[in-house]
Amino acid sequence: MSSTVELGRFGRFAARLLIGQRDGSYFRIESSGNLSSMLPEEVEADVSEITATNQTLLDTNTSQRLTTTDIEALKMQVATGDLDAHSMVDVLIKNSDTFEQKNEFSQIKYVQRKQKKFLRWFVIRRPSVRILCQHFMTRDPRKIMDLRLDILSQMICQANVQAEHGKCLVWDETLGFLSGVLLLKTSNTTQVLNVHPDRQMQVPMIIHFNLDESYRSRLHSLALGALDVEEPEFFEAPGTDPKHLSIQKNRYETRRKRHQLLRSWVSGALFDSLIITTSKSDPLEILNRLTPWLRPSARVVVYSTWRDLLLPAYIELRKNNDFVDVAFSESWLRPYQAAPGRIHPDMNCNGHAGALLSATKIARLELV
Repeated sequence: MSSTVELGRFGRFAARLLIGQRDGSYFRIESSGNLSSMLPEEVEADVSEITATNQTLLDTNTSQRLTTTDIEALKMQVATGDLDAHSMVDVLIKNSDTFEQKNEFSQIKYVQRKQKKFLRWFVIRRPSVRILCQHFMTRDPRKIMDLRLDILSQMICQANVQAEHGKCLVWDETLGFLSGVLLLKTSNTTQVLNVHPDRQMQVPMIIHFNLDESYRSRLHSLALGALDVEEPEFFEAPGTDPKHLSIQKNRYETRRKRHQLLRSWVSGALFDSLIITTSKSDPLEILNRLTPWLRPSARVVVYSTWRDLLLPAYIELRKNNDFVDVAFSESWLRPYQAAPGRIHPDMNCNGHAGALLSATKIARLELV
């Protein structure tokens, strides 16, 4: 493995250095590009013994005696390896006029903030739904359609996705993020069919889940218009080169078998659930095309970043006698910091999380 891991201003190192390391291990990036293991100290403060207060402190940007030039010089020494990053943090603490006046919680937060800014260390984690969801919500929420973890949990729960789930039908506009979640949360007996409008399935986010072949083999692709096309026919043109003709026949057989497999999949209403994420396509049109493939008692869940996009589908499902338990909801979440003695809501949070439409398909009885 010759790839390099880039961590911005913290440096770079060869990816092969992480092979064989345990999940949750902490490492420091040396100036030479090597990694050294480390155990960061965990500080547990006793709330009952803290009597200091920050009420008299004023944020005037003059508490640090070091100038910007001095701090930049320290950064250069750390970059060249002449000064350890821990020593730089100690220098900043010693030259702070207000550090000793802070209470213990504020001192801990101050040190952690400086360490996060100047220390070149990181922790390796196994990819999980929670970590990936939080990562993309922080870095680029548009890739996953602002799909917050609490909304994703509601979708999986309302769609009745379980370990032994059978067959799941998906319309995925999150670049494969939703498909990866379904593969990760179900057993090897569950099959996921990704229906898409294009000729090729667009699922670049799957790679971030680090799934092996046993997971990826359960994900199948189907273009929405493929079932409207009859089985492809093969015509042999006169004068065709035999070698080229053999290649074309093999490709034709592959397409024909795949076409037959997909037809057998979607015939007979075999799917246990339908999950749709859309911000561009019409949800009502997708529902009209895909709900005939569902078995009775199958759950339908539709997520969209725009509430108005779901309203026509909600109205039509309420009128449709094939569906019951039709519900429309929006969620608002405010995270809280739950450290001992420091429980308070986060100052910055994402209030918008799109809207959810859910329903249950039932069997229509013919009256005699």
